[in-house]
Amino acid sequence: MAIKLTAAPFVFALLLIGLHSTDVEAASTQGTIQNMQVDAKGNFTFTLTGTPNLCANGNLANNRGSVIVGVRGVTAEGARAIHATLMSAFLSGKSVVIITDETVTTTGWGCTVYAVDIF
Repeated sequence: MAIKLTAAPFVFALLLIGLHSTDVEAASTQGTIQNMQVDAKGNFTFTLTGTPNLCANGNLANNRGSVIVGVRGVTAEGARAIHATLMSAFLSGKSVVIITDETVTTTGWGCTVYAVDIF
């Protein structure tokens, strides 16, 4: 019985690798939350203690992280989850790692945040 190999699985794997490799992020920044500002739409911005830069392309300031619904795939539910994580870290004094996007800017709020680690 002969086995026929097709290119489809290999092409699919290459596409996945290509999608992952285009996921550009700034250097992850670690710190504790200094302050937060939330608007009526559920978008918010924050800084870390000592106000380190979170990206190189923030519209307002490179030391402000921003989570904007609709930017970089952030949903309202995702924004609430990130906000809850950051508030938990703020209230408990735990450190966070902020992951920003160097290619997507927001509407003047600072660096686009799309992931947060708490530890």
